[in-house]
Amino acid sequence: MEIIFVYETKNIDEVENCLKAVLKSTQYRKRKEFYQIDENVLKELINTCNNMTLKVKNLKQLSIDNANNYLK
Repeated sequence: MEIIFVYETKNIDEVENCLKAVLKSTQYRKRKEFYQIDENVLKELINTCNNMTLKVKNLKQLSIDNANNYLK
């Protein structure tokens, strides 16, 4: 099998989990990571999962930074 796309990210585990969850319905064989999906759609999903991961991490950091701003 040849490599057709390389995507670099610092959030590989999160992106992989996101992709597996989104692609579950397109899985070709149960318990195997084979999917029937258009290559361009897959590329877009990888990018989207990475962007969502970054957004969540930024939100977590923002809430930590603003933790002292809550009313008690």
